[in-house]
Amino acid sequence: METITYKFADGTTRVVEVSDEIYALCEEMEIEEKSSDRRETRRHVSMESLVEMNLEPTVIDEYFKEDIFGNMENEDLQQAISQLLPTQKDLIRRVFYEGYSVTEIAKNDGIAVCSVSKKLERIYKKLKKFL
Repeated sequence: METITYKFADGTTRVVEVSDEIYALCEEMEIEEKSSDRRETRRHVSMESLVEMNLEPTVIDEYFKEDIFGNMENEDLQQAISQLLPTQKDLIRRVFYEGYSVTEIAKNDGIAVCSVSKKLERIYKKLKKFL
């Protein structure tokens, strides 16, 4: 027989005797929960915590149509843009045609600046495939 200690939110604890099989299951579940928490922390919390500590990665705040696409006012560019998702087209319009900065878009949308930059990066990669 093994013992498991339960810790409750109000600070109280209880010790319960359980069989070896149940104890092994509880140990296995705890290991899986720790692994899952570690995975989720690496995936999600790290960027949020950087933003909270004002350590958000720096990004280029201004994008200029000419710098990215040169003087491509042609059918190829229009065809490539037509392959984008509606949200991607909207982001392209806001950055290149309306002149919003990445910071302004992030603030208006309530998301991190680095998220907007990552979206633009994905759009550029997608457009390069078509061009």
